[in-house]
Amino acid sequence: MMRRSLWPESGVTRRAALALGIVGLAACAPARPKGRTTLITGAASGGGNDAFGQLFAQHLGRLTGQTIQVEFETRAGGSLAASRLAKAPADGSIISMLPSKLIYEDQLATTGETSDLARLSSLGGIGADRRVLVVSARSAITSFDVLVNRATPVILAASTLSSGGYVEPLIVNHLTGAKLKPIPGYAGGARNLAVLSGEADGAVGELASLKPLLDAGGRVILRLNDIVEPASAQAPSLASLAHGPDQAALLLLISAVASLGRMFTLPPGAPPPLLAGWRSRLDQVVADPVFRAAATAQEFNLDQTAGAEVDRILHQLFDRSTPVIPALRRAMAAPRV
Repeated sequence: MMRRSLWPESGVTRRAALALGIVGLAACAPARPKGRTTLITGAASGGGNDAFGQLFAQHLGRLTGQTIQVEFETRAGGSLAASRLAKAPADGSIISMLPSKLIYEDQLATTGETSDLARLSSLGGIGADRRVLVVSARSAITSFDVLVNRATPVILAASTLSSGGYVEPLIVNHLTGAKLKPIPGYAGGARNLAVLSGEADGAVGELASLKPLLDAGGRVILRLNDIVEPASAQAPSLASLAHGPDQAALLLLISAVASLGRMFTLPPGAPPPLLAGWRSRLDQVVADPVFRAAATAQEFNLDQTAGAEVDRILHQLFDRSTPVIPALRRAMAAPRV
């Protein structure tokens, strides 16, 4: 799957950069690291990120000869995992896998303990999200038009107040006049169970993570970004329905967050040789045919964003001279349904 860069002036495509990296691995990659490396992840148990983190660690250890210990820091939607990494030594003994939706946490600064993602040393992003709104079969909502014209709010299960499943429905409301009401408190597999049981009408999330809802007769009624898959091809895009002065900034924000997927990082201030070595290892895992076969069997998207591109996108999103953060805050401050 190929995607256009959000900021195309970078000059080198991710596919080309990956190819160059693979060719150069044998010649310039540092010696295999020794000892134990801890992979900190903010993934909740039972979700797709949980399984992906375990799979990545298994194959990273196989390819590098290291012992990779996975530690879960599930509180606060992953922001505490990022805070822990921000205080860790930048010696390669600790890396992290963070959900890109933490960008919303930092931009909104809703707590005193933000992840400060722009300070971390990015290794790369794996698995661009196909962000969609899925409703259950029992909801009787057959299209986004039906949803917009519905008199009562549409209840959506979400994890935390700063998660994509909570923030993005409020952006949709701000841009379309919909009446989505995200309810936090459904982490990991609990979100899908809430929809399947009828406790919620639907959810916003990554298409693959919502597959249990589709298997039970649910339907995609809105695509939030521009990656189209067969299961969502008939649904309208948010870009085709959005209006208002914040339209461009918020569509860019959702697309950028979705493009980064699962972000792998080192602590701030990692020395350039160490950073280059870990970026090569990330490329090595993604290019490995055994890993790719295992990931594909679990329907994980392996579209990759290079570490330097992740850094550039993050700095763009946190540039307070742009309209992105004020637009997000207006969407979050709008009257709730």
